[in-house]
Amino acid sequence: MAMPVLMSAMKRNASTPQGAQGLLGAISSKHDGGILDNLSGLFSGGVDNDVIEDGGKILGHVLGPKQQNVQMALSQKSGVDANSVSQILKVAAPILLGILDNQAKKQNK
Repeated sequence: MAMPVLMSAMKRNASTPQGAQGLLGAISSKHDGGILDNLSGLFSGGVDNDVIEDGGKILGHVLGPKQQNVQMALSQKSGVDANSVSQILKVAAPILLGILDNQAKKQNK
């Protein structure tokens, strides 16, 4: 449930020139898809605090003040507590940017 919500938020955010610029900047500067190279390590060894911090920043950009409402709605729909939903979103956001970067690289080949 987290990925479609994030994808919609990123799409909405990228619909403005400033939002698109920010998304492209994040992808080209920090989110080069490297996170996808070790997903098993990411989930088996516990999530790195840098991933959580980075994910929180991404959520702040794409969800803005709606972040808590999104978390609560996902919590209610899934039956998972809001704190866990928050953590899931913070991990999913950098993964999604990594996927977007890989897609952009494939299109530019």
